[in-house]
Amino acid sequence: MPVVNSWFGQHHPFPRGPDDSSAAVVDAIAHSVLAGVSEELVITVIPILLLRAVNLSWKIIVPLLLIERVLFHVYYGAGSATVLIWAGLSILLYRYTQSALGLVLSHAIYDIYCDVIAFFGDNPGTVVFMAALLICGIMIMAGHIGIKSRPAST
Repeated sequence: MPVVNSWFGQHHPFPRGPDDSSAAVVDAIAHSVLAGVSEELVITVIPILLLRAVNLSWKIIVPLLLIERVLFHVYYGAGSATVLIWAGLSILLYRYTQSALGLVLSHAIYDIYCDVIAFFGDNPGTVVFMAALLICGIMIMAGHIGIKSRPAST
């Protein structure tokens, strides 16, 4: 997304603590994890559940949620248009998995990636850290999908 964001003129500096202390790093990563949980539930899952409960079709829900996501990130400026990519993917992911876990994990991992780069720079250590985090996320999702696909025991 950073490359796509730059096409739209978005150079959003992710917030950092007042210093580069361990507490600032932990605070930033905790904020990233919580942002993944809160944004995906509030901006994607709950609206889908409410709109489907009143029998709106996906043809109406998708554009509404795309607009909602951009409006939620309007402070990005013109770069908020790049949020449409994530919004579309998140709607598809939720529609076909009926699970918020993938949304929350992927959002949190992306935000943590941005924090790690902001604090430690783009170097081999951060790449290894993010690869390990991504592998853990994939394993969690694979396990979750495997559990969901098993028949319920009686």
